[in-house]
Amino acid sequence: MTNTTGNRNNTPAIPGFAAVCVLSLNGLSLALGLLRLRLNVG
Repeated sequence: MTNTTGNRNNTPAIPGFAAVCVLSLNGLSLALGLLRLRLNVG
């Protein structure tokens, strides 16, 4: 939360945030796929 320490603490947070976004997007797509399968089967 504190930016006074420098960019060394900010640079690792950006790839981590991107990874979380990618994982969440993958989870959403997977959930949508399961919903589509359920709708198609039903």
